[in-house]
Amino acid sequence: MCRNIRTLYNFEPPATEDEVRASALQYVRKISGFTKPSQANAEAFERAVDAVADASRQLLGDLVTNARPKDREVEAAKRRARAAEIGSLRKMLAKFSQEEVRTHIDEYSEINIKFHQRILELSKCALLKQIADGLFLHMRAIRARTMAEGDRANRSIVDHAHIIEALEARDADLAERLVREHTLNLHDHVQRAWIEPDGSRKQQAG
Repeated sequence: MCRNIRTLYNFEPPATEDEVRASALQYVRKISGFTKPSQANAEAFERAVDAVADASRQLLGDLVTNARPKDREVEAAKRRARAAEIGSLRKMLAKFSQEEVRTHIDEYSEINIKFHQRILELSKCALLKQIADGLFLHMRAIRARTMAEGDRANRSIVDHAHIIEALEARDADLAERLVREHTLNLHDHVQRAWIEPDGSRKQQAG
């Protein structure tokens, strides 16, 4: 959805009026597509923010739970930790521009594998990471060869940037779709470039 819209219910101390209003504003910005509306749309925009804020206050007041309130400082610390984890993905790729990646193709190929391993670490699923680590052992040779073919390296840089942006926006559905498409694109490339129509492996040029 939007990184600035967070759960406001069942916190100690409770959500403030400013937080309710800020979440309402981000919601209206998201669905309207306007960060700052034009003069012609300003009144409708503000009216929508007021309505969403009113509905949110009503909802927060009506909800009931037996769960203990969450500590705001603890939750804030968790958000900072998650942001740092996602930031580590950017640091991995910071030295590689689209112009430089082809001159450091072997190094980038290894970083590419580590990038995907880091994505799995962020899932906090030990079983998934354990299964994938075995697959990555076989992926290294494939990834090293495909990175040098066509514009695969440059496309990889762009794909990874979009994945990071989705994670930073806390848009899990988009991040999942982008990772899946990125992986399937590699599969499709291997099928086209490496496999003959009869299923046999193509001879590598040179």
